[in-house]
Amino acid sequence: MLSAVRPALERLLVTLGGGSQRPGEPPRVPAPLPFLGHALAYGRDPGALFRACQKTHGDVFTLLIAGQRMHFVLDPHCYADVLKSADQLSFGPITEVYSTRAFGHAPSASFGLDPDTFHGLYNELLKGPALGPLTARTHERVQAHLGAVGSAQWQHDDLYAFLRRHVFAINMETLFGDGAPAPDSEAAFKTLDDAFTLLIAGVPARLLPGVVAARERLVAAIDIERPDASAFVPRRRLPAPRDPPLPQSRPARGAVGRRRQHPAGHLLDPLSPAA
Repeated sequence: MLSAVRPALERLLVTLGGGSQRPGEPPRVPAPLPFLGHALAYGRDPGALFRACQKTHGDVFTLLIAGQRMHFVLDPHCYADVLKSADQLSFGPITEVYSTRAFGHAPSASFGLDPDTFHGLYNELLKGPALGPLTARTHERVQAHLGAVGSAQWQHDDLYAFLRRHVFAINMETLFGDGAPAPDSEAAFKTLDDAFTLLIAGVPARLLPGVVAARERLVAAIDIERPDASAFVPRRRLPAPRDPPLPQSRPARGAVGRRRQHPAGHLLDPLSPAA
């Protein structure tokens, strides 16, 4: 009996450990945990993890993170060769995966959305000639914030905390208008930012303390169209997702429960695995 079960157990252990070395694959760093692999070290301090792997395996290596193999290239002289291989690389699928994991919105396919079309909004409204008004607006908000902190008395503050607080508020107001950063928005952003590497590695947001609530507070803060918001804000709305037809015996999806809207127009389902 044991001899019959043993091969299946060995295959299961190999699968949980990320599988065996594939032909032509960069060196695979042994995973300390089944399935999770290096997810905890990656979320805690990715720089330290990369340096340790680089010391042992060189500039190119493979890590198992939350059940997925990921290849890393650390030598900056190799970046041009990697990025020139456009016919062999596609950033669309991984962008979709990371975006849905980190921000909890529905997949773009459910909206019948062409990612290239949506990305075109960034090129049109956040690059090139559109940068002129954004730069002027940023300069105005910088002057306003720095003028508000002036005082005849000496003030003591942590430099990093000072910059983070004001840069966050300035950028929020530049893109989304005056009043966009709510009193708790910066703390919510820090919570989400600290958990970002774990989210994109595949750890569900509900397992990370405070992340779901922080994400909801940020959505509420930027989901208001203010009169002085950038041109990108009114153009970001997308059509409702294309739900498949439901049998007549089932209630319409809108009657099942409340759904939340992503600031880019996506709908957030509270029961979705991405939430």
